[in-house]
Amino acid sequence: MDEDEDDLETNETVGLPSWAEHTNRTLIYNMYQKLSQFEHHFDLITTKYKYMALTWLLATFAGIGFLLSRDIQNLPFSPLKGVIVICLIGMAGITLIWHLDINIYTKFWAVVFIEEVRMERKFKFLLRSRNIELLIDEDRERIVAQGFLYMIANIVLLLTIGVVFAYFVLNQSMLYFVVLGILFVIISFIICWTMYRVAKRTQRTFINAIRKIEK
Repeated sequence: MDEDEDDLETNETVGLPSWAEHTNRTLIYNMYQKLSQFEHHFDLITTKYKYMALTWLLATFAGIGFLLSRDIQNLPFSPLKGVIVICLIGMAGITLIWHLDINIYTKFWAVVFIEEVRMERKFKFLLRSRNIELLIDEDRERIVAQGFLYMIANIVLLLTIGVVFAYFVLNQSMLYFVVLGILFVIISFIICWTMYRVAKRTQRTFINAIRKIEK
């Protein structure tokens, strides 16, 4: 793709007939339009993944409510233990959706976006509509801040598990509650830190690529 665009750009400067130069520009503009369509497509996908995560969270609580309802009786296991299992499954699902959103499709979106910026800088007749500083700010909000949705969802489910464990040790000494609280804080920190570091790494790669284009 780079060689083709180099040829197109070179052909514009070697005195081609006006009709040929117009054809070259049309091809370049069509390529640019296709990239814009792909960018919009990946943007919609990442948005749908966030809705999917919220739906998964609500479905998890719906399953908990059904398990604890009076309509369910004579289970071969404790309903509270079932709540723990459902929450763990919910956390696994939300983490998987986060991986697809932030760690895969957001990278696809970033690659297309970077190529758009590169074309804008290379071909002067394309509209240079992207401000580099504004771009970095928007990227920081997109990749890092939007990942907080998944962090909060996992922490809510983890807190639900903590409440169930607290019920099991309700009649125990205060030491159990202290240990449970410390364990909750540690696990929450590990989850948030892991998600944050992955998002920051994706963000850093994206920003460095944009800055290389600007040089």
